[in-house]
Amino acid sequence: MDYSWYITPEEYEKAESNGISRNVLDSRVRRLGWPKTKAINTPLRIKYPPEIIELVKKNHIPYRTFVSRIRSLGWDEIKAATTPLRSINNPRTDVFIPDKYKKYLKAMKENGVCIGTFQSRIYILKWSPEKAATVPPRRRKVET
Repeated sequence: MDYSWYITPEEYEKAESNGISRNVLDSRVRRLGWPKTKAINTPLRIKYPPEIIELVKKNHIPYRTFVSRIRSLGWDEIKAATTPLRSINNPRTDVFIPDKYKKYLKAMKENGVCIGTFQSRIYILKWSPEKAATVPPRRRKVET
């Protein structure tokens, strides 16, 4: 019989010494199916230094974005707290653009065309680069 869901009093004590409550340990093991060693030893939440949190606030980065950058993308805390969010005025720069299309970047920015839209128009819709860079994207109408 499998008793992996059974938590011994010693395991509860070990978890408690790591700052994990009984309820959290029960939930991790019985509801979420975590292995007991992971459930006992994984801290509840990473506490970031106050100066890093101030940097996040100063740069108007949402906290969830900051944490996601660290956990999912593997960024260090400073990079995650200081890299601005992407927007039309700050498009993705990590996307590969062939040199022959770089001359259209200024027109794209002037017309509010992001790099992803530009690439989709060229490679999927088969538009000319001039048309792809100069036709503004459609904006959704907001009904009030």
